Amino acid sequence: MLDAIRSDDNLYGEALAVALLVVPWLLAMYAMWRGLRRRRDRDRDRLGPLPTIAPPRRPADGEALYTGTTEGPEVIKRVAIEGLFGRGPCRYWIEPGGLVFQRARGPIVAATTVHAVRLAAAHAGRVLARGRVAVVGWSLGGADVDTGFGFDDAPYAAAFAAAVANAAGLAVPDGIGRDDKEMK
Repeated sequence: MLDAIRSDDNLYGEALAVALLVVPWLLAMYAMWRGLRRRRDRDRDRLGPLPTIAPPRRPADGEALYTGTTEGPEVIKRVAIEGLFGRGPCRYWIEPGGLVFQRARGPIVAATTVHAVRLAAAHAGRVLARGRVAVVGWSLGGADVDTGFGFDDAPYAAAFAAAVANAAGLAVPDGIGRDDKEMK
């Protein structure tokens, strides 16, 4: 279709061809940006501000792949508040009473109301091997949210889950390596 309006002597046709490709792309990007902004504002109003703290005065306990934060058992309904939306590397500190984590150049979030920890193969659309995603359930603004941390191997994910459960005062049951086994 674009070949019909393009020619070596037709600069107007060239500009029109470029516009037919670029304008829909720009409109789509604008619509996605606007939708994310509305969702972020809605989640911030509903869930309140992130519980952020100053960085701990010691090196991070480790690094993981932050898979996202979802609302409770909904594995796809992601929380869009700044610092929680998206996927990427993060570092974490296991503190008495909970977990502190920071995504790349994001705020340092204190998940001090941890109520459950489990192992899974997937979280928030990210699928890894069985038992390589540790999902930490905590409260944000009165709502239960789940945050996933992916690891390269299952034993390290199990050790992370056990350490978070111990720090939060939760019992670590036998069979921690079983998929979707919830610790209470």
